[in-house]
Amino acid sequence: MSLSLCLIFVWSILWILLIKERLCHGRLIWNNVYSWLVIVPWIWSVVLLITALIKLLSLPEALRKVFRIGAKEVLAGLADALEISIYIHSASVGSEIIHGKGLNHYATGHIDPHLNGENVWHSGLLLLLTGLHAAGAAICALVDCTQPNTKTVYNMKESTLWIIPMYSKCTVISNYSHFLSTLIFSGISFSYISVAFILVKTALHTIFEYKVKLVFAEQAVVAGTILTCMGLSLLFATNSGVALLESVDAIMSGVTMPSICLLELVALLYVYRNHDFISDMNIATEENACSTRIGAQWQIIPFIVLAAVVMRVSLLMGAELPRRCVWAAGAPLAAALLAPALRALRNAYVFLRRPHRAA
Repeated sequence: MSLSLCLIFVWSILWILLIKERLCHGRLIWNNVYSWLVIVPWIWSVVLLITALIKLLSLPEALRKVFRIGAKEVLAGLADALEISIYIHSASVGSEIIHGKGLNHYATGHIDPHLNGENVWHSGLLLLLTGLHAAGAAICALVDCTQPNTKTVYNMKESTLWIIPMYSKCTVISNYSHFLSTLIFSGISFSYISVAFILVKTALHTIFEYKVKLVFAEQAVVAGTILTCMGLSLLFATNSGVALLESVDAIMSGVTMPSICLLELVALLYVYRNHDFISDMNIATEENACSTRIGAQWQIIPFIVLAAVVMRVSLLMGAELPRRCVWAAGAPLAAALLAPALRALRNAYVFLRRPHRAA
């Protein structure tokens, strides 16, 4: 109950911040992020990384045991590296478009050109915090797997599974005080809030760019997005447990994301055509983008994405995850793959039903 109340409180705070921005500026500005949401996590992340590095360097023997990897782990590492490269490629292309005046024109003021320089810091913060949380959760899970006695203590249906042993290790094994442990977990919570706020604004930006008319129902869309995120967080944090969370994370990050990238690349190269895309990019960025570099990237990246999808699927087939959770986590993947096909069929149907003028 207390966890549910905390989640509701956090999402309510994010909702209030969006409402405040609407009242202060008369509209939502997608690249406007409060300074304290950026400065505090940056300082905390640097301090935490330095502290963790000092602690890790003092345990060389334990590190050698942890990093004994086999062929399967090497394959997983290569797949992770490909994922990161796709993320960076998508972010860089998106930044080039956002910095252009074409998108700013169609957004009708929802992008402040004076804040374009800050987008680099926001993107860097998001990448750092996401990687930090993912690495922390993975390391904690790895350490807990080496301690069989924890399996009889914690319930796999509880999503706080990794928090409890991690807190105990901070206070007991690593000789951290309760104050320092509380400070560490407060920083984790604050950085999670920052990541959630930036991702919610990114999602809203994407929604309004896809359906411009929804700008007239801006606050209704904001409310729907916040309530959806709140419902999903309550689902994972209270009832579904670590197994479903791990299954969804593995499928969404390892299969769904590169699959969507692959569909987009196929659409750009073979439906929209590479030449037209580069032409639009040059218009949006006022000829500041290198068309040759972009063209070469779009010819190579599809094969890299396809390799990432194949590698991830092969890894998931041998993963020790409950089949029920894997099938449940596959629902968003099925929706993501069916949505473009259904949209294309609808567009074709509308086009064929439209009366054509005689030549």
